[in-house]
Amino acid sequence: MTEVTYVNWRPPVDTDLTHLQGLWIDIWSARIWAVQLQRILIDPPDDRRLQVEPLVIGSLTKYFRAFGSGRRIRLKLEDASDLPADLRVAHGHLRAIRDKHVAHPVNRYEAQWITLAVQQLGLPTAKVTTVSTSSVSFSGLSPEEVIALIRLCDYWLARITTLKETETARLLDFAKQLAPEELNALSRSYEDPLDPNPFSHR
Repeated sequence: MTEVTYVNWRPPVDTDLTHLQGLWIDIWSARIWAVQLQRILIDPPDDRRLQVEPLVIGSLTKYFRAFGSGRRIRLKLEDASDLPADLRVAHGHLRAIRDKHVAHPVNRYEAQWITLAVQQLGLPTAKVTTVSTSSVSFSGLSPEEVIALIRLCDYWLARITTLKETETARLLDFAKQLAPEELNALSRSYEDPLDPNPFSHR
């Protein structure tokens, strides 16, 4: 078998291939965590709450990260004309959960209130000993919501994969024009793409 070596290449034309890969990773990660969440809902472990909340946060954050603006292209719901109507509704519903619960505490899924510790409550001698607070927070998704998220991920993964295949074929035409000496001059080392000041961009 002929040995294959992978080298880094900067195409001579503009391409969205690396952006598409980033989108694919986000949606793939969201699906992985949504599937784990689905398993927990089917067979809840003793520490269900400790596992559910980070999976909900992770899956919703990763999914909607692919639709956010930034330094790469993003997915747009208006481009998905063939997205089933029920999934279009689910997308909006899940975004509302992400925006109004996961990212911002502005909804009915959590509440805090003040409580009093009272001795001899109900008697004429009742008296307060301490003031404290209580809270409740709902941080999960219903089984139907999880299934919808998985279906949405499947839809977008298929769409992104098709775009990647088309772009890969286009770039291959350019890559095959490289002479052996040009190929041999390409770097095999890992190129660190990380921004030295990653929080300077908005």
